[in-house]
Amino acid sequence: MHSRGRRRNFDEFAQGNLDAAPEATQDDNLPDPLVTWSLLKFAQGALNATDVRECAHRQVLSGQSSVEAKKIAQMGAFGQSAQHTYEQLMNKYLANVELAPCDNVHIPCIDPTTDTNKLIYEYAGVINPHEWYSALEHHYPETFDKVTGIQKIAQFWAEVPRDDPRLHNHPMLGEDQWNLCFCPLLAHGDAGEYQNNDSMESLSTSGYIGDGSTEDTQTLFTMWPKSCTATTAAHGASTWSRLWKRFVWSLNVLYSGLFPYTDETGRRYTERDGRHYDNRGQPLFKRLVNGMRLRFVFWGQEGDWDFHASLGLMTAGNHLFCHLCDCNSDDTPGNPMAWNFFVRGQKWSKTFVKPAAFCFETARLRCTHEILDIIGLSLWHFLIDPMHTLDGGVSTHVVAGTLHFVSYGSDRRKRNVKAEAASNLATYWEEVQNDKCHTVTKMSLKNICSPDSPWSEFPSLKHIKCADTRHLIPALHRASQKLFGSSEEERSVKLLLRCLSRMYEIMDEPTMFLSKKMSAEFIECTWDFLKMYSLLASEANKVKILRWAFVPKFHMLVHIADMSRYYNPATVWCYQGEDFVGKVILICEASSRGTPHYQVARKGCERWRLMMHISITRQ
Repeated sequence: MHSRGRRRNFDEFAQGNLDAAPEATQDDNLPDPLVTWSLLKFAQGALNATDVRECAHRQVLSGQSSVEAKKIAQMGAFGQSAQHTYEQLMNKYLANVELAPCDNVHIPCIDPTTDTNKLIYEYAGVINPHEWYSALEHHYPETFDKVTGIQKIAQFWAEVPRDDPRLHNHPMLGEDQWNLCFCPLLAHGDAGEYQNNDSMESLSTSGYIGDGSTEDTQTLFTMWPKSCTATTAAHGASTWSRLWKRFVWSLNVLYSGLFPYTDETGRRYTERDGRHYDNRGQPLFKRLVNGMRLRFVFWGQEGDWDFHASLGLMTAGNHLFCHLCDCNSDDTPGNPMAWNFFVRGQKWSKTFVKPAAFCFETARLRCTHEILDIIGLSLWHFLIDPMHTLDGGVSTHVVAGTLHFVSYGSDRRKRNVKAEAASNLATYWEEVQNDKCHTVTKMSLKNICSPDSPWSEFPSLKHIKCADTRHLIPALHRASQKLFGSSEEERSVKLLLRCLSRMYEIMDEPTMFLSKKMSAEFIECTWDFLKMYSLLASEANKVKILRWAFVPKFHMLVHIADMSRYYNPATVWCYQGEDFVGKVILICEASSRGTPHYQVARKGCERWRLMMHISITRQ
């Protein structure tokens, strides 16, 4: 009787008799977490409407459903009509999206599936930052306050050092009570692979003093596939030049705090422009902050080396590759301007761009890009990211060099040392594993070099993420203090690791601004670290050992240390931006099926907007 009773109930559920389902245990006033998840996947494109309904139906069958799940399970005549399911789902959850709309911008581009030399014009989807934040403040004020941090504006500007070079001659300083109404804003740009042999470049903004997850704080402006990007040099017109012009215009609108009378080309709005015409001259935000009209100020551009190179900044491939000093790439021994000549007080360190000597023409000499039209922009607004520079650059070489030294020593005359090297590494790594500050569980010779030819190239860390690398440094430091002897090379490595470990400890301080004492210590540790690393590299070179490689990121570390006087370097690393790019890629992957390359971005922008609507309204 018991089993027959269960079978009868199951049949009732399968036929859509939802009244027979057990009562929900969840508070009906709260969003169902599983429904929220499935709706986010639906907006992203990973699930279709039928999948969402089926998920709700299975939830009902499990006896753990909510009233909301029951209603979704009933859509489309209990799943009999996929079209009706889609329409009902859209009408219920995505019909009244009160976030900023996705605009179309006509841009030059190429179609990689036909002729890559032929210039075509298509529409890219963009979400204007000024419209996004305005709509967020009007319709979702609690979310707006959280992601922008407007309650902390006065406290933030009170803590910003007045000698911060980004403040020098900034027009914001001429505004009445500027420190009470200007909210700092960051931009982030990067690219990620979304299908074979193609990457999607994206540009986003975030509140510098805001709080929340990546979905909450990062705001997408636009995205565009690299395979469809036209350049002035190759095609006579630039895809991103048009997009950057719109982005810069929107940021300057945020600076003014008023809806514009003209578009980014200077054309005045007419009645045919709809909302743009209706809103012109009106305040972007209806509330006052500290009794003042709220405005935003651009406070920095984040990105990796490739992104900064796309902005026209000096890069490692140029003779003069640094935008903050006059060092050069000529590493001939004795060249005082060589980027890798790390002696305290060397000639190139005296050529740091100084605020008093800075002018707009100086920036134009070092960078020619639309981004320079942002109000108040200077060279110091191009932020050097510790994630790519330190974690993914300097620290990876330090970890690889240390493990190579532990495994092979410094005697190249030894032959058939593979087994001995593996044993040395295993002994050392066992001590490292005792330290619970990192998550790397395994380490082998293949992670640092080619075991069959360990002396043929510089060791490099493979298959280890940046975040894992930074947590390895203190573990290596403690293991080396315990296991290393008193030879000169071992003492140098211990000092090297101690300096780098201390730098991370300072950066981990839960503060946006370092004290003068901590900043001075950070700078001192940086120079001591570079001194020890240079010594180790020099000694290895004397005995013809390829170890302790130098890359330009070591030079940029000096500038990170220099800027630590004005902010904690950890506040501008790109981990959150990288996480956001990963989420954009998931949207693009779901949007690319059956869609031409040049239409994926527009489709992806609209999907991201719908995702944000679900995320905000169901918090």
